[in-house]
Amino acid sequence: MQACDRATAVGQQEQHLDIKMPETPAEAQRYFDDKIAKNANRRVKDYLSGRVPVFRQLNELMEQGWQNLAGDQFFKNQRKRPDNHDRQPN
Repeated sequence: MQACDRATAVGQQEQHLDIKMPETPAEAQRYFDDKIAKNANRRVKDYLSGRVPVFRQLNELMEQGWQNLAGDQFFKNQRKRPDNHDRQPN
């Protein structure tokens, strides 16, 4: 296979997989660091969940909190309050 044919094949694979190649080395490093961090966090979480009952319980409570829509509304109200603290009612 010639070089231009290989480049075309690689380009077609990227389009098929919807892969966005990083444009700069810094962007590539950020992407790599993010993948490493997510993998490391998942491994630690899996390890502790399997061995430490308290961690598992706290993690379940945290997940319940993230799924609670009332919590979203509470923090939305909290964000509004500081933004409007200096306005006087008419």
